Amino acid sequence: MTLVRKVSIAPRSSQVVEATLKEQGDKLGTSSLFLFSQSMDLPEGIYIGNFVNATNESRKYQIVVENNSNMAHTLPRDSPLGEVEFSCQLIGKVSSGQDSASRETVSTEGCVPEADVDVEPQYKKPLDALLNEFTDLFATKGSSLGSTGLIKHFIDTEGKGPIRLRPYRTGQGQREELEKQIKEMLQANVIRHSTSPWAAPVILVVKKSGELRFCIDYRK
Repeated sequence: MTLVRKVSIAPRSSQVVEATLKEQGDKLGTSSLFLFSQSMDLPEGIYIGNFVNATNESRKYQIVVENNSNMAHTLPRDSPLGEVEFSCQLIGKVSSGQDSASRETVSTEGCVPEADVDVEPQYKKPLDALLNEFTDLFATKGSSLGSTGLIKHFIDTEGKGPIRLRPYRTGQGQREELEKQIKEMLQANVIRHSTSPWAAPVILVVKKSGELRFCIDYRK
């Protein structure tokens, strides 16, 4: 996969770029199984993020490129970003160094993950078996999510701010739910107390399952 046009990426930032596959006959569909290996020739600090979308019929793809270094980098046109390997089946078994017999087995019978909608029928059973075998690697609730200190996130506000918005009014039921979720996230070290001059209101959004999702409204 190569870069369509020259791009410059500022330090500690990311940018969506267009890339294309070397073989014009290849195409990444919504149900394609493939492995992406980042090119070793990319400058230090440059990482390839998520595939965003196919842009048009010319088979160009939007990809997030991250620059985690402290200097700007320029990638010339046709720079190799990585290799795409297509696969028609799930092969082998992933070993995590832990005896699978000691894993807690969670039945997935009757459960269809939302991400499963675009998976072709012949891949559903092996995928379900793989997810069931490694259930301890997935967070079943928000409080089980972890965090990393390897990369510091930076938002360039262009010298504007700080912006401090008042919290939205909530009913007694929503207030109790907010306090409950905040307590769970504090205990799980997902969030921490802050005295920042920046502030945005929180809002509870109803999921399809009827549960309430904790969201922050940054629109203003």
